[in-house]
Amino acid sequence: MELHLTTTPTHTVVTAAGRFTDAETVELRRRLVDAVGRSTGDVVVDVRAVTSFDDGCLAAFTGARSRAKFLRRRLAVVDADGGAVSLALRRSGLHARIGSYPDVDAARAGLVEDRAARARLTLHLGTLDEARDAPSDERRARPPAGGRTPALANPVRHVVA
Repeated sequence: MELHLTTTPTHTVVTAAGRFTDAETVELRRRLVDAVGRSTGDVVVDVRAVTSFDDGCLAAFTGARSRAKFLRRRLAVVDADGGAVSLALRRSGLHARIGSYPDVDAARAGLVEDRAARARLTLHLGTLDEARDAPSDERRARPPAGGRTPALANPVRHVVA
């Protein structure tokens, strides 16, 4: 197991190579979580040079993702479509939580897009919160006297020919 760390102001790239066995899970988790903690931005783990990967090592990626999420950062994996880590992520269902990209530039672009999508969602949810917090008379019109709305007072019947 080999890990090399490259840090830039916007992200950190962890390059992994060699065999990753269940026995190395604890060390891999420690080093990935440490990389996330030291990073000033998102973390990209380049595993294209990994020759074999035991599924037990996925716990290390899960731990690193949890730490990144706590620090409001993202974790992404760079691997070939049929690479050892990519296949393990798919088998476990973690590919939906940890994005996998074909190269570092695609991973960085994907992380930027994910961050922008979350910002749009937060903005939208803020608008929904404002609508929810508005007084009830602003949220919906009161029904007219008699309790029936005009739309329900005269129902339209559709005839299907």
